[in-house]
Amino acid sequence: MVGWVLGKLKWLTILCAVVGPIVALACWQDGTRRRDVMAMGVQAEATIESATRIKRRRSGKIISSTSVGPTPAA
Repeated sequence: MVGWVLGKLKWLTILCAVVGPIVALACWQDGTRRRDVMAMGVQAEATIESATRIKRRRSGKIISSTSVGPTPAA
């Protein structure tokens, strides 16, 4: 039983030796990124998913420029 526990501890130690520096690097980079964003701000890109232009006629009817059907006569 003691040998089994020591074997598991050995593998746990090896796992921590490999994964530990990777996690530390990821946390360090995240902290650096946060400090940079707080100091300089961040640029963001906006995407437009859909846009329509609406024209009002004098009669009060609204015609969308993205309509599929035929345009009503004036």
